Amino acid sequence: DGTLHRFRTIKFTYKDVDDRNLLAGVTVDMTEQVMREEALREANLQLELLATTDSLTALFNGRVFGSRAAIEFSNAKRRRRPLSVLVMDIDNFKRRNDTFGHAAGDAALQTVGRILNGCVRMGDIAARLGGEEFGFLLPDTNASGAIDLAFRVQTALTQQVQGPSPLTVSVGVSSMTEEIDSWEQLLCRADDAMYEAKRSGKNRVVHHDSLLASAIQPPSSPAISLEHA
Repeated sequence: DGTLHRFRTIKFTYKDVDDRNLLAGVTVDMTEQVMREEALREANLQLELLATTDSLTALFNGRVFGSRAAIEFSNAKRRRRPLSVLVMDIDNFKRRNDTFGHAAGDAALQTVGRILNGCVRMGDIAARLGGEEFGFLLPDTNASGAIDLAFRVQTALTQQVQGPSPLTVSVGVSSMTEEIDSWEQLLCRADDAMYEAKRSGKNRVVHHDSLLASAIQPPSSPAISLEHA
């Protein structure tokens, strides 16, 4: 009737009473068991997806970011390889939610998530760290490469169909140095740089260098000045 069945067959040799060598086989219909196993695998995959992915933006969640950051930091420290972290925060997000509703806020989060997913290279980790804050882990990437990526994200945002108000992000960048002892310290520096970008007028990229945050302007276009939240 066109129904697909799965069978498990076991074949074996044996001797009968007349000492003749014979071949026997047993076949069992495994269709229901296989279907149950496939359903269980699918359910486990969905649970794993829920445990590692932010459902709104389709990015990794903060827990995955932290575990991967610990691994990449250890590798970079041991092999003396570059490692950079971006922390970016949507500008005026609370005002967007309060003025235009949470649907507008969700749309902004999804737009940023889509852009970050489009910028991910093999080995990079983009994640929603919580609220309107995002993290980008960049193995084998120095400060210059990380800053370039930050500007690409900002440029990509300007090319999106804008909603009720401009969608911009403030970005903090931190790169591996010998005095950094943990990935948490690297992330904290990027976070401090991001807040300096906020204080400097938003829609800016700030790199944290030797404990001093210095504002960086795009080479060809000035940062857009937005009013403070």
